Amino acid sequence: MGARQKPLQTMPAQGGPRGDVERLQNERAQLVETGAYTNDDPLIVELDRSIKSAQLRLEKFNGTI
Repeated sequence: MGARQKPLQTMPAQGGPRGDVERLQNERAQLVETGAYTNDDPLIVELDRSIKSAQLRLEKFNGTI
């Protein structure tokens, strides 16, 4: 029997905006590591957009922008 893969996290991460950035980055890395997705796949492009948005929220939260 093959190794069981842990499911992707889809719920908002604890830890506020920083947790969101980390969760999205981890999810993206897991998807790309499977070899089924590349940087040009629509799902990865959308995750990149979401990561940038979460990073902006984190900067606002921290008062750096």
